Amino acid sequence: FFHRQYFYFSVSNVHAGMTVKFNIGNFTKPTSLYSRGLRPLCYSEKMGRWERIGTDISYHPKRPGTTTEKPSRARIMTFTHTFEVSSDKCFFASSIPYTYSDLQDYLYKIQSKQGNRPILRRSLLCHTLGGNRCDVLTITQPTSSLSKLKQRLGVLITARVHPGETNASWMCKGLIDFLIGDSDEAEDLRKKFVFKIIPMLNPGEI
Repeated sequence: FFHRQYFYFSVSNVHAGMTVKFNIGNFTKPTSLYSRGLRPLCYSEKMGRWERIGTDISYHPKRPGTTTEKPSRARIMTFTHTFEVSSDKCFFASSIPYTYSDLQDYLYKIQSKQGNRPILRRSLLCHTLGGNRCDVLTITQPTSSLSKLKQRLGVLITARVHPGETNASWMCKGLIDFLIGDSDEAEDLRKKFVFKIIPMLNPGEI
């Protein structure tokens, strides 16, 4: 909790041309990319896309409420947004969300496309206390030679240790798509390595 940085919320019942100033508190990092040009993301249900938005963006310390209150480590990120469409519902986030359900849907799709000689195997590593699956994927080129398989080096890759690291999930998805793809480079890697990938290491908090 010492470096809170993720946010994801929605706003509805808006009107075209309405300008709103948002103040998001309880950040704790002393510095942020929002001070260097980074802008928040917005998804409009009516426009159907994510895009970077916002003006008058700042990242600054929380000001004491009284003259006797001690300064805190808390920071506030402020931005202004003008809505383009009336009666819209807009979602705001620091990065594009990637949920536990998104992962499960994705794993089901790629698993169902495997043929008679699958290059990907999905296994259950464990369940969280809440009952969510923690999956581990094994990716390598199929071979009937056990000795050749044992000669391949192992590569362990994990992602999404913290709930707010949605970018890591998108990067991991891109990596998996590449490794199970049809390119000569991917096949060459599968012949040399056994990849063990845990795409969501902390599904209990996501």
